[in-house]
Amino acid sequence: MLDFTGSRDKFVFFQYCKFCEHKNKAENEEPCDYCLENPVNKDSHRPIKFKDNGSLAAYLKKKSKGE
Repeated sequence: MLDFTGSRDKFVFFQYCKFCEHKNKAENEEPCDYCLENPVNKDSHRPIKFKDNGSLAAYLKKKSKGE
């Protein structure tokens, strides 16, 4: 079992919600409820059910260019 005690890690995990194609769903709807109940993904901050709506890739590209 992974130890998920770092507050920074929790913050990073939930930052994915705004980039997910399911961001407009309620917290108790699938797949959001699963992600919120299981905020651990082995070797990654990215939630298991996360599906990029296209904005994460654009954000990371912009960030890597220093914009």
